[in-house]
Amino acid sequence: MNILMYCDTGNRNNILITLESFYMFHQNTSVNLYVLGRNWNDYEKNEIEKYLEKKKSRFFYVEMKQRLEELDYFDYRLSIFFSYFWAPQLIDEDRIICVDNDVIFNTNVLDIYEQDFHGRLILGVIDWNPQIAKAAVGLKDSDNYINSGVMLMNLQALREFGVFGKAKEFIASYDILNHFNALNNATKNEVTTWELIYSNALGVFLHDQGTLASVLRGKIGLLPPKYNVLRPIFDCDNEELVNKFDKHYRLEQLVEAKNEPGIIHFAGGNSCKPWKSECTHPYKDKYYEYANRLGIEVIQQQERKKCLFVFQKRNMLKIMPKWLKIKIYQHFIKKRRITHG
Repeated sequence: MNILMYCDTGNRNNILITLESFYMFHQNTSVNLYVLGRNWNDYEKNEIEKYLEKKKSRFFYVEMKQRLEELDYFDYRLSIFFSYFWAPQLIDEDRIICVDNDVIFNTNVLDIYEQDFHGRLILGVIDWNPQIAKAAVGLKDSDNYINSGVMLMNLQALREFGVFGKAKEFIASYDILNHFNALNNATKNEVTTWELIYSNALGVFLHDQGTLASVLRGKIGLLPPKYNVLRPIFDCDNEELVNKFDKHYRLEQLVEAKNEPGIIHFAGGNSCKPWKSECTHPYKDKYYEYANRLGIEVIQQQERKKCLFVFQKRNMLKIMPKWLKIKIYQHFIKKRRITHG
């Protein structure tokens, strides 16, 4: 099986934990792991290579620093998310499963890996509540907008399609203001808040995902939702689930994803990240289980100190009088308006 991951230096442990979870359900599966990385040192590469050698698998590293600089994206830090657009050019394979380094496997995925693409170039799971993201890149309700955390990529077809060149063209031509105007007209709501504009005004809305959905419009197929389960699914009533996925899935599929997730994706804020002290994710203990098997300390000392500070702050808020809480809230709202206009 071919697996693709992409990340900056400093993510070695995340990758090892993802791999440990994979081998729990694929003990006799040989893997070719391709990492499109930036600024990895030799120690990081050697640690991954040694781990995979024990599993009779292979490791291939491709340095992306210079390529990402040539992309000239508005935020160099975020440009790493576009790495997988180079995959068809850099990886001489027919198919590959691309996963973020914040996922763990919770089932065997050979059946979806070996499935027919039926003419599609990429298969993935619809992103959570995608309506705004679709409108922001000019897509219709019927278009598939997937979360890029887990994707089955038809590399041969993507090469023939010339996906990388088309992605670069889209990034260069993207007009955020036109799309926001269309978004306002479509939703009848004022969505051009400073947060939305500030986070996306100089780049593509949701970066690689917006680019992917637009460039491959009509060429993206769907995986069952259990193969990329995000945090909100666990917090959502069953009645809400169908609408949150833009009615692309049946309720029974979404309930299965909620109760028996196949791939758990820890995307989101700090409350979703098991390596953050604020994490409240229902599957964080499963993540710690794999970390412990590898002897990896997930929450470092500085995070423990931060956790203590948060705990103390919450206790202080409990005993604080209501009038003082309101004053503090008003102060920060006023400051925020001044800062961001």
